[in-house]
Amino acid sequence: MTQIPLKLADPRYKRPTMAVETAKGILDLTEDDVVALVDEGALVAWDIRSPGSERRELRILTASVSEYAAARKEDAAVEHASSIRPQAAIQSVLPRHEKPFLTGPEIKRALNCGRQHLINLVDAAVLPQMPGTKYRQGPGGWPVIPRAQFVHFLETRVIGGL
Repeated sequence: MTQIPLKLADPRYKRPTMAVETAKGILDLTEDDVVALVDEGALVAWDIRSPGSERRELRILTASVSEYAAARKEDAAVEHASSIRPQAAIQSVLPRHEKPFLTGPEIKRALNCGRQHLINLVDAAVLPQMPGTKYRQGPGGWPVIPRAQFVHFLETRVIGGL
């Protein structure tokens, strides 16, 4: 009996960031290898952990994974440093509008995290809510975060890159 080779279409990853697990699958590396690439500056990431967490919660910039994969394809032995600067990385994850605030779904998408993680960051005052707003349970109950505060969060938690 012969086995039919599995042929998958090229998956197009659409989120601006990805978890370590996703990056290791795309790059065919171990978790330790991916984390080392972040620490060495080959990949750009953010540590989005909640205060009190002992373990880092990395979200890797999708564009830096693509850049690294392309560099490895050309020369697997090359030592790679991401050319993506932190400010460019931050701009690439922000929604494409100029409103002075971001909604919970926009932040969840940018950080590629769940609602509970976002709520934990809000409850810990890491991401303060807009004055006069308060999240609640149910539809439309998302927190509303000042854009400047979210940018500051990203600036203080960026790892890797130039």
